[in-house]
Amino acid sequence: MNTNDFFIPWEAVANDWISSRDIIEQIINISSSSRNLVWRGVSNASYSLHSSLYRKLLNKLGVPPTEAQMVSAETRIIKAARNSWRFDDLSALEIFAQIQHYGGPTRFLDVTYNQLIALWFAVEEKFDEHGSPLPDADARLFAFDASRNQIKLDAIWGGYDLPWKDAQIEDWSTKLPGLWRPPEYNPRISAQNSAFLLGGVPKVIKGANARYT
Repeated sequence: MNTNDFFIPWEAVANDWISSRDIIEQIINISSSSRNLVWRGVSNASYSLHSSLYRKLLNKLGVPPTEAQMVSAETRIIKAARNSWRFDDLSALEIFAQIQHYGGPTRFLDVTYNQLIALWFAVEEKFDEHGSPLPDADARLFAFDASRNQIKLDAIWGGYDLPWKDAQIEDWSTKLPGLWRPPEYNPRISAQNSAFLLGGVPKVIKGANARYT
């Protein structure tokens, strides 16, 4: 099953600004006031909900990376950041927030609290490495219920080491991703009203519901 086939049962199609606005309003109205929605726009509807680090390892290995391989790569990345960028005073999560906003590979998925910002990312013109415009493609706008599993920089999440290393986070690879709204380390964070979704590589347990990041 490809990505488009996977999302077909839940998708609605918009062809212009009016229909896009109406569908967004429908989603907001369906959600109760107690639900906290965040949004993600991707420029190609065939893109999966995979983080940049997951995609990088997938391309390198030729097979989906395991959680252990993700952690191994993150350990090397954070060591390089602390040694080369002098980020030794920051927690692991704070370092990865900086790496994410400068285009480095992390397991974070960018989301925003502003649906119009996400829509802009979905439909903005894209260019290849030579600066030539890429062909138009159907885009996709995701809405996530982020009411539960909020991440705060507490004793675990705000620690020096990877919080999810050595299974410190309960059900890390079986529960839905957590949402972290970082402080304004970078002007883009506030400008985009951004946050991050993060979770472990999904692990399906017999008899339990399958969860996907």
